[in-house]
Amino acid sequence: MKHHPRFTIAAILIFAGALSACEKDGSHGHSHDDGAAAPAAPAAVAAPAPAEGEGATNEASARSDEMRVNLAPNQGTEVKLVMNKGQKVDYSWQSEGGPVNHDTHGEPPGGGKAHRYGKAVQVPSDSGSLVAVFDGEHGWFWRNRNDRAVTITLKVSGQYQAIQQK
Repeated sequence: MKHHPRFTIAAILIFAGALSACEKDGSHGHSHDDGAAAPAAPAAVAAPAPAEGEGATNEASARSDEMRVNLAPNQGTEVKLVMNKGQKVDYSWQSEGGPVNHDTHGEPPGGGKAHRYGKAVQVPSDSGSLVAVFDGEHGWFWRNRNDRAVTITLKVSGQYQAIQQK
């Protein structure tokens, strides 16, 4: 069944509005770490890739990277992938030295409303797939709430243009 592009766009806008009403605002559209204990999130919820002819932008060749980040007690950091809408990555990360809080999300260029893929408190690892719901930066924020340093090892493989620690 073929859908008219205007109806698809309207459905996306309605869905995005409903999601944004559920998120708490932070300094850039969402809260990374509100301190409340949240249940462990499932692997990042992946949005379906756009169908052919609906703006799929998956021209990037597949690549793989591994990054290690060190976090002192109460320190946080972000690692972001630059992705186009519909591009997919498989990921896994593991924390050595203690569990961490994480917020997996995407941010569009220009500071628009962020999209949350998943969030969990005091978990030692996570893995899954992430499909970019819009062009922009997509990735992870981690905060170490332990009294000792931790090291997070992130492995990603898929379609993205760049990876960087913020």
